[in-house]
Amino acid sequence: MAPPPAETRISRPAESALSGMEKRPGERRNTPILSGDEDSVPFQAGKNLSRVEDYFQVAFENSNDGIAIVKEGTFLFINKRFGLIFGYDQAEDLVGRRISMVIHPEDQSRVLGISQKRQEGLEVPSRYEYKGMRKDGREVSIEVSVAVTGYRGKKVHLSFHRDISERKRLEALLHQAQKMEAIGTLAGGIAHDFNNLLAVILGGIELSILEVPKDSLIHTYLLEVLGATERATDLVQQILTFSRKKELERKPLQLAILCKEALKMLRASIPSTIEIQQDIDPRSGLALADPTQIHQIIMNLCSNAAQAMGEKGGVLQVTLKNTDFKGQEVFSDTVTEAGPYLELTVSDTGEGIAPAILERIFDPYFTTKKIDKGTGLGLAVVQGIIKAYQGAIRVSSNPGQGTTFQIYLPRIEDPEIVERFAQVRQLPRGTERILLVDDEESFVRLAKNILERLGYHVVATTNSLEALEVFKKGPENFDLVLTDHIMPKLTGTELARRIHWINPAIPIMIITGMGDLIPTEQKESTPVKKFIMKPLFIHSLAEKIREVLDQ
Repeated sequence: MAPPPAETRISRPAESALSGMEKRPGERRNTPILSGDEDSVPFQAGKNLSRVEDYFQVAFENSNDGIAIVKEGTFLFINKRFGLIFGYDQAEDLVGRRISMVIHPEDQSRVLGISQKRQEGLEVPSRYEYKGMRKDGREVSIEVSVAVTGYRGKKVHLSFHRDISERKRLEALLHQAQKMEAIGTLAGGIAHDFNNLLAVILGGIELSILEVPKDSLIHTYLLEVLGATERATDLVQQILTFSRKKELERKPLQLAILCKEALKMLRASIPSTIEIQQDIDPRSGLALADPTQIHQIIMNLCSNAAQAMGEKGGVLQVTLKNTDFKGQEVFSDTVTEAGPYLELTVSDTGEGIAPAILERIFDPYFTTKKIDKGTGLGLAVVQGIIKAYQGAIRVSSNPGQGTTFQIYLPRIEDPEIVERFAQVRQLPRGTERILLVDDEESFVRLAKNILERLGYHVVATTNSLEALEVFKKGPENFDLVLTDHIMPKLTGTELARRIHWINPAIPIMIITGMGDLIPTEQKESTPVKKFIMKPLFIHSLAEKIREVLDQ
């Protein structure tokens, strides 16, 4: 039996693809040759039609894009890739069906409207994006390119569909990262101004405490205010760390104090339906860590626990104690050596974590929260901090039974460090001559008062050019220069360079409220002996001044 005429066969995609290839009178057509095969020969009308159809069949079926031929809103043909994108194993599941099957309900009106206008010959975009819908109901992001061609005297749409879901996900993460960067820049600026205010508040409180009797009620009130100011200072340090404008500083820390302070702050930010239970051993040891990072770990884990319990409430339990590993302990992410550790545990009575999710909770950017509720960075950052301290983290959870995080940090056992930490620090004093420079008048007054109470002789000014002139007239009259960093006319670093040129032996300290704005290589090229952060506690300032002068 003779095969039916070519125009009646629609099983091959090549037919529609070749529909516009008839040779016009007087027209020469260059036919592409696929080289490298003995079957790669020029197309000759009629003689090699079957071979060319095979070429188009191979191209259609192996395309990285989903290809569809649509007539009046109905699929005439789809390739294998198109079916995979939308979750259909067999082409027969879509051929003959309406295109609305693969369009998300939210986008059906727009996409079908564009298709109808194109059918009517109106100008519409040939390339656009839309939300697709897979067979299982999941959403998929699609970029489509559509061309109009002819088939059996009718207009058909030849469309190429590309799954861009991963690209859209990465774009969303990039957008979120850009927002976080902008917030960090803004936070750094706010922290600078707030630091200047805190410096005056803190200094005033500490001076007042020195003036009133220790057994008075006013002394008690001032200590409460001082504690609140210290917590505000810690918050600013967190903001500066977040905005990458503060260097981390590891020092011996009493984690028990940090835990209690963090839980006080947390109480005001979580629902009252959540009960906080704490079992914090005040005799637990010291850890060599940065206080901001430890605070970040505690707040992150506790906030996650509170969110897991939600408005219905539950119990958030935080414990801290000493523990010892007799041998190596193997964790999912690391191996810890034998020795003394601090064990911090945060547990909740929330909904728990499914096993499939539990395996990925430390992956960067992995989150089950909506895009405006979290970045998926919190637990990844926590794990990174703990690893940097040669510690470990363990998590256990079951759906409906809550979640428990156990943090292990190396404990300091050096008797000399422990004894030094436990000692009550004496306020270091001196009689040297100090040139004090800061453009904040209130800070200058306060700092001058503090330094004079410590025994120093102080010349203070709010003008950096004036300070330079004062130093030029009598460089031998000063033993130390204490200057702000960000100032009009002359910055602290520029003032330091000019003073150093006059007297290379003079020690210079820079006070900054903006954190680590100066790159390390630039710091090393300046004559500055020490950079210190605002706000300044009297003990801290006194110790740093003596450290520089005694060198």
